[in-house]
Amino acid sequence: MSYYNKRWRGRGGHQDIRPRNPLAQSEESPPPPLGELIEIINQKDLEDTSEGNVAFGITESDVVASYNWADQKAPKIIVPVTIGRPPLWTPLEKPRALLEDNGVYFRDNNSAFFPKHPLEPAIVATMKMHPTSLHIDLVACNSTIGNLLRFVQGTLVRGVDRSFRMVVEVVGKTVHFIRRENSPTEQIMGVRGFGHAFPEAYTTWTPDVRPSKSHHRLIRYKFGGLDILLRSSADGYIEEKDTNALTVGKSASAGDKDLTSLFESVSIGTSSASPADSGNLEVVDGGQPMSQQSVFDLKTRSIKLIENDTLAEELPRLWLARIPNFILAHHTRGTFNNIEIADVREDVQDWEKSHQQDLSRLSTLLHRIIATALEKDGTLLEIVKSQGGPLEIRKRLPDAGVAFSDQVKDQWLQWLGHSDDDVEETHDGGKSCGDCGSDSDSDSDAGDFTACNEECGYCGKCSS
Repeated sequence: MSYYNKRWRGRGGHQDIRPRNPLAQSEESPPPPLGELIEIINQKDLEDTSEGNVAFGITESDVVASYNWADQKAPKIIVPVTIGRPPLWTPLEKPRALLEDNGVYFRDNNSAFFPKHPLEPAIVATMKMHPTSLHIDLVACNSTIGNLLRFVQGTLVRGVDRSFRMVVEVVGKTVHFIRRENSPTEQIMGVRGFGHAFPEAYTTWTPDVRPSKSHHRLIRYKFGGLDILLRSSADGYIEEKDTNALTVGKSASAGDKDLTSLFESVSIGTSSASPADSGNLEVVDGGQPMSQQSVFDLKTRSIKLIENDTLAEELPRLWLARIPNFILAHHTRGTFNNIEIADVREDVQDWEKSHQQDLSRLSTLLHRIIATALEKDGTLLEIVKSQGGPLEIRKRLPDAGVAFSDQVKDQWLQWLGHSDDDVEETHDGGKSCGDCGSDSDSDSDAGDFTACNEECGYCGKCSS
């Protein structure tokens, strides 16, 4: 059945008929209640105190895992043996007018698809694809660190100091940031434009990862003296003639067999008939290797905005997610005759060099939050940024839940290689991550976005 809104606009009385989706959210959910205030952080508290010769940047970047959300009701991820595929760039031979977006678009796919433990699929994929332990100080996503970067920069979104929240959880000596919306199934409201229609028409899921609805990658790198594991989404990849397989870690050795067998006994085997919020996550093998160098980020804009420097707005996200290619598509009434594909690695490097003060403040902020989380381990925490206000660290109320199921948390603690003695020593001292060292990580919000992922923050409020 079709649904329409009929309204008249314009001096000539032109009738504008737009499909109306009855499942679309019409108003924002109320924000969850706040816990007790523990600490306030202002921008002025993060002034650059580093020596002039200290460079802040991302180094030693490696993709360690990936997964695809399967396109079905029950929570199911497709995890490859080596790094898998987002959709393939398959442009139309001849441009045609596309229908405007009219679906249900969640602000955070991971929360919507697995609301009890939205970070768990990323951790399960990491342990499955990389059975050997890695040192990790911080686990986050492009959205959570991106929000903190905007805070230290004082960046406005469409002229507004946007609010955000995130859960903070400690496992062993590793701190985790988990994005939090007002509701796990919070939708992007007022969607306009072709940010979803364009990738549906111009990209294709290959048979080895069908049916998929989104692709996520786990990248480990160093920033500000921290080992960070960052989850981000990829809009697609460009096929290379001589694509080399990207190997991930090494195969499980004798010392890894216990961990591998422990993992294999967990989180597998949910029936496809299970409800989406059952708490059981099905994990299946699938996907072929694909290099990070082929990945692209995609944005759509009206032809009216062709003079805007869209790439400059997106560089912080591309820097965080280590995405080397950017596709910018401009449309005229839904027909895309202007599509640009660019290698943006030099642009990202230039952005990093020109934002050293911002990155120094970001490093300071990350160290401060990590130190507080380790000192307060045993007290569940949440980071809250209200519009126009400072950054607040608060106690987390029970309604926020916990990051992991007990079984996966035990596996993750073992994978991280934290012994009970190490954990106790860190909790007593609470200073192990507080010394900021040098480096020898859906989330843009302005205009007509492609967005079907949790990082983009697509609002769809631009003029088409």
